[in-house]
Amino acid sequence: MHGSKRFAALILLLLLSAFAVGCSGSDDAGSADGEGSIGVDEDLGAPERVNEGSSAGGGDVSYDSVGVNDAEQRSASEIPNVGPSVIKTATLRLEVKRGGFRGSVQDAIDAVERNGGFVLSTEIGGGDATRGSLVLRVPAERFEATLGELKGLSQEVLSESVAGQDVSQEFVDLEARLRNYEAQESVLLGLMNKATTVSASIRVQRELQSVQMEIERLRGRINFLNDQTAYSTISLDLSEAPKGAPAPKGPFAKAWAQAKETFIDVTAAVIVGAGFVLPVAILVALAALVVRLIRPRITGPKQA
Repeated sequence: MHGSKRFAALILLLLLSAFAVGCSGSDDAGSADGEGSIGVDEDLGAPERVNEGSSAGGGDVSYDSVGVNDAEQRSASEIPNVGPSVIKTATLRLEVKRGGFRGSVQDAIDAVERNGGFVLSTEIGGGDATRGSLVLRVPAERFEATLGELKGLSQEVLSESVAGQDVSQEFVDLEARLRNYEAQESVLLGLMNKATTVSASIRVQRELQSVQMEIERLRGRINFLNDQTAYSTISLDLSEAPKGAPAPKGPFAKAWAQAKETFIDVTAAVIVGAGFVLPVAILVALAALVVRLIRPRITGPKQA
């Protein structure tokens, strides 16, 4: 009997200390996602989720809050200042000169490495391949410069797509949830050290494992977002110009070609206009001829 009272007193002491620990945690995301705070059965000495509505053993047990769900007492200065975090991606389709595919692939790899990036994957055909694709990762601050260098390697830019995803809010949410779970972990570790029965120890360990798994999941997501925002991704598709494709023209050749196209367009417009005017002119001429022939008969011969 004395042992049970002593254990209950230890549990109460842990509750008070856990309440202080919980004050440093955040419940912005924890309470919104239904994660809840941890409670303790004063009779069984085991932790449970307050919002689950039932004990791990299947019985109905009432629990007291440990106090990790009280972010109202935190000051604004304790929240980390997270700046804009953007995941940048781009897709480029470039056409290179005939016979220059292999050289263009190596030039693209060199351009990425000069900007501090690396090649994530490549997909190129056999020895006579004329088309291939590369997935490139470059530091976010060198993203635009690298795109410019890659486009400079091409004979023609077939298509270009650039996108950005702002994940700043997700970072804040993940950090808040992580602090909340870490506070729960601290409480559970304290209860594990004070458990005096096998059943209490098992129940605490079960809840602790669940909390630690969630902590690892959140840390993994944060690490992934850190990687995606630190390095941008460029999907590059290279292909040679098809056989018989005209060589790239200089400025004078382009001007002469444009002049010829303009002359052809004007001539075509004149012909089309004539197609409308000529039938009308023929009809008018026929009408005038008929009137000229019929008028003398109507008016009769002129008298001397």
